[in-house]
Parts: sequence; C-alpha cells; structure tokens
Amino acid sequence: MHCENKKGLLVVLSAPSGCGKDTVFRAIEALRDDVVESVSATTRAPRPGEVDGVNYFFKTRADFEKMIADGGFFEYAEYSGNYYGTPIAGVEQAIARGKVCFLIIEVQGAKNVMRICPDCVSIFLYPPNFESSACAGVCPKRTK
Repeated sequence: MHCENKKGLLVVLSAPSGCGKDTVFRAIEALRDDVVESVSATTRAPRPGEVDGVNYFFKTRADFEKMIADGGFFEYAEYSGNYYGTPIAGVEQAIARGKVCFLIIEVQGAKNVMRICPDCVSIFLYPPNFESSACAGVCPKRTK
C-alpha cells in the first residue's frame, strides 16, 4: 500500500491513553479543510447516539474475523472481549480523494501501521511525565 500519493497522505498520531491525541487532532482539523480522521471498526455494540460509519463501523465478530483473514486491517486488537481495528479501505479512499487521513491510535497499533506503511508521517505525543507513564517500557527513549 502506498501511504501517500500526489493527492493525499496518511498521518499516524499515537500516544499512550490520555495524552491528548484527540485534542491535538481537533486543533489540526480546525485549521485545515483537507484533514479527516479514519473510522475504526469494532465488534462492540453501539452506544447511544453513535452512528455506524461515523463513530465506528459496527461489525459482527464473524465479519470482523473475516476482514482479519482477508488482510483488511492496518492494525487490530482485542480489548475487553471486543475487536477494534483500522480498516485499510477507508484510509485508501480518503488518500485517493486528496485528504490527509489521520489514524489516531495507541502505540502498538502505530507500530503495526508503520511496518505496513513506512512512508506515512508519524507523530508521537509524549506524556508530561514520560518515565512514569505506561509508555516508558514500550516507546523509544527520548533524546535530549
């Protein structure tokens, strides 16, 4: 997969949970009209007010596992008995339309995406207290 073309670009925005990924993305989104957030897929039930294809693509477990088998995800994981993942098709479509498509994901998922798509732009947000964060044992050491 090509993660950039003459039209669009893939940007991976990652950080440990609670470090402000969504806040940073919303600030960037407010400044540019070509920025979109990729829509993740999940097997969990929709919460009140959530819309399929907007908040998530809500899938059955069987459908999600078929997408895994077909290589349909950049990355996926299982949390609390439910799958969550980033479908490749939606990202490819956004890039083809000239969008800067952001994947706002956890550190492990970002590593998987960067392995598949080494030419993507990757932004990592360090927590205020890096050494005591959950990321300290997973992420590369900061250089001064």
